[in-house]
Amino acid sequence: MEYIDEKAVEKLLTEEASPKITIYLPVHTSSSPPHLTENQIRLKNLFNTAREQLPKHGVGQQLADELHDALQEIYDNLKFWEQQTPSLLICASPGSVRMFHIAIDTEPFAIVDEQYHLAPVLGLMNDTRRYYVLALAQQDPVMYEGDLHQLQPSSVQLPASAEIALGIDEANQRTEHQSSVGSAGRGMNGFNGRGGARSPEPSDRERYFRKIDAIVNDKLDRNLPLLLAGTETDIALFRRLSRYPHILSSELQGNYIAVQPKDLLGKASALIWLELIEPEHQAAIERFERLQGSNTDKTAVDEATIRKAAGIGRVETLLTSLLRRTSDTVQDSLHDVLRITFPPTELCRSLNQLAVDVWRNQGRVLCLEPQKMPVRGRLAASLRY
Repeated sequence: MEYIDEKAVEKLLTEEASPKITIYLPVHTSSSPPHLTENQIRLKNLFNTAREQLPKHGVGQQLADELHDALQEIYDNLKFWEQQTPSLLICASPGSVRMFHIAIDTEPFAIVDEQYHLAPVLGLMNDTRRYYVLALAQQDPVMYEGDLHQLQPSSVQLPASAEIALGIDEANQRTEHQSSVGSAGRGMNGFNGRGGARSPEPSDRERYFRKIDAIVNDKLDRNLPLLLAGTETDIALFRRLSRYPHILSSELQGNYIAVQPKDLLGKASALIWLELIEPEHQAAIERFERLQGSNTDKTAVDEATIRKAAGIGRVETLLTSLLRRTSDTVQDSLHDVLRITFPPTELCRSLNQLAVDVWRNQGRVLCLEPQKMPVRGRLAASLRY
């Protein structure tokens, strides 16, 4: 299994063998027996949907058999289903079957065509962001790095405690603390005896966080955003003292030290989407609206015009309605999540070809929710000239 990226997309788009089967499979990320059974049934149904389309393309049983054999290998493989993201993309052509993790949910979809249906993936390519997550704590803080598809512990090692970071001897620390409490010149808990002002000496926690911040600034790519996770108090303190230039205003409050990276990924990705990706989408929408009001020759809203412009590299940004927010997914979630959607088959084929043409000519493909499209319908484009 692999994660979809630009290199994989380029290879898929240059495959010569045809026809090509594209399957988008929504997946339970839990591998409990009921969820595993649902995944298996859904996979079998989508395979049958694809197989029924093959005769229309003049293909015999060979491609169906190749795909069936590949799917049979994963069908009862518990380890395979334990390592899933919300969606699975399957791309099969004569002699080749490839499977990819997809980071967001999808409608079930299967189609046979002369090229793979990658329009949603091309939109996700534009929305992929690398970022860091710092899970703060007094013991065993963790640095993660990730993108839209995956999150994993960073190779950057953080000191496991203030004692380790500052070289504090715990026994001496206790003795000094007891002595200071009994001192005639100072009151309880580090307050002096006149006016109640707290000692100006930084706490061990503050000194510890400064050590972590020094490592963060020295070892990380300071151009990438940093998302903080931890208690409200720890996050506030780190924000106040940190010199890192790109700390996100969003944060994850709670204990994130012992969580699995895949469980943290969904929460982190949702904040990255809201703070970084949504504003970029909105800027593209506003640019389209400005051009439509002042220079209509640099916008297009009908399919024929967009197709002609895409073929000669005129499309700067293709806006497509291929996402929606819903809690109606295979995941057990009380909250709305983003889900890939697909239009009727013929429009799907046309839209996919447009997206591929735009991507090949260094244009952007943006997947939007229907209500955010600047015009009614599934397509709009900003043109280069």
